[in-house]
Amino acid sequence: MKKLIVLSLLGLMFMLAPEGASAASKAGSKCFAGDKRACLQAESEAYSARNHVKAQRFVYQACLLDDRRACFYAARYYASPRKGSPDFIKARWLFQKGCTLNESGSCLELGKIERDGKITPPNYKKAADYFQKSCALNNRRGCSHLISMIRGNQIPQAGRPTLKTLQAKICAGRKKSQCR
Repeated sequence: MKKLIVLSLLGLMFMLAPEGASAASKAGSKCFAGDKRACLQAESEAYSARNHVKAQRFVYQACLLDDRRACFYAARYYASPRKGSPDFIKARWLFQKGCTLNESGSCLELGKIERDGKITPPNYKKAADYFQKSCALNNRRGCSHLISMIRGNQIPQAGRPTLKTLQAKICAGRKKSQCR
């Protein structure tokens, strides 16, 4: 309920902008009215103007409107130590939303958060599950992390793709010299 009120107030602020309001303000009002594309346009304009706080707000709103890539970028804002200490709890929530929407980078980052124990004690099974989903979504780094966990005996091989299958997925579309 609080989120809805805050988002409504922010949208109202943009709607009440003066007649000669910039394109970013117009995109911002469309964003808070539910237009994902306008959110991404406003985020891009705010980022170009080096207004990272506004950019973060717009990309977060796009994520709330189920734009999977926006969830990844919004989470990266929160995980980054740009302003004070990173907020890994909010970042994890946004990565989870992105992963649920099948954004492979979000699944990869969730795996890292779980493996490294940035919020809770390390959970290798959860980390492996996220890496496996990332790999299934054709993210080569997800496959690499899963291989490392299997080889490092952090997780059992049972119920996981074989190392040969994972390696083949990493090497797909690459020259033989790039894959050993």
